[in-house]
Amino acid sequence: MTDTGENPSPDWSFVDELEALLPQMRAFARSLCHDATLADDIVQSACLKAWAAAESFDRTAKMRPWILRIVRNEYLQHSRRAWRNVDVESGFLEEALIDNTSAEMLSEASQAVQAIYSL
Repeated sequence: MTDTGENPSPDWSFVDELEALLPQMRAFARSLCHDATLADDIVQSACLKAWAAAESFDRTAKMRPWILRIVRNEYLQHSRRAWRNVDVESGFLEEALIDNTSAEMLSEASQAVQAIYSL
């Protein structure tokens, strides 16, 4: 019963229908975010939400529009949260946290402080 909207057969399976729509879900998510990895994450979240709402799904309705709406909403939710995240270059934080002062500079500074105190 792929996207027919007719009365489902007795052996209709929510999981089978969802699996059949996975390629379309991935393509739609990729068209939204232009990132294959992020699209897969969005599809995974959408599948979890769809699975949680499986009992409320009307089996006589078409699943494709329903699941693609969930994918779109997951993308929008991700976009709203994404502006709060800051991408930091790899190694940037390490460089900022590491003190590049050499032992020689510390020794010279220590000698200067001792010379000031001896005055």
